[in-house]
Amino acid sequence: LQAEINIIQAYPVLMRPRGRPVVALMVDNTEMGLETLAAKGFSMITEGDLDDDEA
Repeated sequence: LQAEINIIQAYPVLMRPRGRPVVALMVDNTEMGLETLAAKGFSMITEGDLDDDEA
């Protein structure tokens, strides 16, 4: 077991920042979720990244 994080909500984001697909996740432990996903090579974006996207 690498990490026990419960996903509360997950949904696709229709905007594609930097031309890449995005999935929004709500987890029960945000800090652990960020660390675990980053360790597995996933990129994190913020709400600001979505605002800056012109596509």
